[in-house]
Order: sequence, then structure tokens, then C-alpha cells
Amino acid sequence: IIILVVLSLIANTFNSEALKYLVTFFSVILTFKVFVFSKGEKNTIPSRVLLFGFLSIILYSLSHNRLIESYIIEYFHSAIFLSSFQVIFLFGIFLYEIVNESNFTKKELEFTKIKLSEQFIRNKKEIEVRHNTEHLLIQSNAELEKIKSELDQFLYRVSHDLRAPISSILGLTNLGKNEKDILYAKKYFEYITETAEYQDKVIRDIQDYSANNKLSIHNEYIDMNVLLEETILKFKESEKKQIYYQVNAKIKNIFFSDKKRLEIILNNLISNSIKFSNGNSVYIIVDIVIDHNSARLYLKDNGIGIHKDHIDKIFKMFYRGDNQQKGSGLGLFNTMETLQKLGGKILVESNENQGSLFFLEIPNKARPFKLKDIELTSH
Repeated sequence: IIILVVLSLIANTFNSEALKYLVTFFSVILTFKVFVFSKGEKNTIPSRVLLFGFLSIILYSLSHNRLIESYIIEYFHSAIFLSSFQVIFLFGIFLYEIVNESNFTKKELEFTKIKLSEQFIRNKKEIEVRHNTEHLLIQSNAELEKIKSELDQFLYRVSHDLRAPISSILGLTNLGKNEKDILYAKKYFEYITETAEYQDKVIRDIQDYSANNKLSIHNEYIDMNVLLEETILKFKESEKKQIYYQVNAKIKNIFFSDKKRLEIILNNLISNSIKFSNGNSVYIIVDIVIDHNSARLYLKDNGIGIHKDHIDKIFKMFYRGDNQQKGSGLGLFNTMETLQKLGGKILVESNENQGSLFFLEIPNKARPFKLKDIELTSH
């Protein structure tokens, strides 16, 4: 177009017929070029073809029609008008093309930007999916390693803990058969009973461990105050020690959770408080706070306490802090595992000969339901 502007000026200035024909020829070529190479562009073909078509016709007419040229010269007293008209017209087309190309470039850039944004989002989602998959694989592998390690320990210790009582019972039974003194024979039967009870506790701990891993969570309404009292009373009836207890409950919302798992947790904690009591009298104080988020339990006893070297290990499988006491070593481990299954947590504070304080937090699965604060105290 710039070349045509220059040629048009020269043709009109020097009145060169050859240049005029050349200008017309290139105008036609430009029209054809626009028509052929602009097929993919929306709303540009009709306007460009029309403008270049008029351009060719007007340039040809003005350059070759002597009558029109003579009339314009006679009317305006100058031939410069013709050249100026051609230049202005061509320059207008030139600006039009620049604006069109600029708009088209902007559209291309916007389209490219949209495509890049879409691709970026797709790539980001793929990366997130891969990252989540890798995280799940790592987590699964860690869980498998944990299960394998626990299973190895479990099989070794359980086989020992189940066989040892049977060996003891068989030995005591043989002694009882040959014992003529009724008092000694009765003593043997007491040992057999204690050994059988120990084995029964081991088996129940194993069942609790298995149930926690296999059974699905079943949330139901639980009266924590009643559940705690029932658990403590059950031990009070079967234990030889004197058990004194106090339950303080502050309830702001109904509480829903898995009752069977809570029974496992409370049984293990209260059983430990009784087993490791400092003397023949057991004192247990339990504070309960329930709101729409969780149930928080503070269980304090007067037991022998836990040495600082053992306090970080008591929740490990088969760990026994005191070898003088019989036990499977699964009680507190089951407590921790069961709480984790419920999404809860447990903490402990203890010093030797000063008792222990266990703090439990268990998520409340009930819908928010406001109740007037209730203060309950039981002895």
C-alpha cells in the first residue's frame, strides 16, 4: 500500500500512463491477495474485498478517464486534487489495515492466553493428582510397614503370652493331683485361676486389637457419665482392692461416638489405674466436659506413677514399664489405636509415686444441640 501511494504521487505528478497502469494492476493484485489469504478471519473478507475493489475501480477511472480528469482540473483549477485524493484514500486503507491487523493480533493474543491458562490449569490438576497419588502411595507404604512390624511383634509375643499360661496351668495341675494337703491343693487352684484370668485378659486384648482394626465405626448416643460409672462399678465388684471414684460432668451438648470403642478405652485406663495403684486403696477422679465439638476427659489416679524414661513408650505395642506386674502390654497400645480410629488423641502427665493424669479428647459426631449446663457429681 505504501508503494502504491508513492507510485500514485509520481504517476500524477509526471502524468505517467505506465505508472498509472502499474498502480491499477497492483491494486487488483492486493484485492486478490486479501481475498485468498483472509479466508480464516472473521468479518474481514467482505470489508477488505469491497475496499480494495473500490480502490482499483477509482484508481483506474481517475487515472484513465480524461473527461473526469479535465473536469476536476477545470473545477478545482488544479491536478493536485487527483493525486491528493488517491493518496488520502490509500492512506485510509493503510490505517484500516493496521487497525484490523492490530485487532486480529489482540484476538490472537487473548485466544492464546486463554489456551495457555486452560493448559496451565490442566497441568496443575495433573500435578496435584500425581502429588496426591504419590502421597497416598507413601502413606500406604508407611501403613503397610507399620502393619508388618506390628504383625511380626504380635505373632511372636502372642504365641509366647498364650503358651506361657498354659504351661503354668499344666504344671500347677500336676502338682495339685499329687498334693495330699487340701490347703496346698487349694493354693494351687488359686494360682491356676490367676493364670487363667491373665490368659483371658491377653485374649480379650487381642480381640480388642482385632475389632478396632476390622469393625466399622458405629456412632450412637452415649451418656458418658453413665458409661464411666458402669465401667468403674464393674471393676469394683470384681477387684479385691477398695475403689473410690468421683465423676464430674459438665455437659453442653449430647454426645455421639462409637460405644464399643469407648468401652475399650475406658476399660484399659481404669484397669491400669487399679492394677498400678499405690497400695490397696484406689482413688480415681474423672472430669468430663462435652460440647458440640468434642468430649474431653481428665482421668487422675493415685497410682505408682510412670518414670520419665518410660512415659514416651507406654503406648507402644507389648511395652511393659513394670516387669513385676502381669499384663499383655497391649492395653495402652489398644487405647491409643482406638482413639486414633475415632480421630481423638491422648496425653499423659505422670511422676513416680504421684499418680498419673490422662487427658483424652474425642470428636463429637452429634449435630450441635444446646443444652443448659449440667453439673453432675457421683461418688
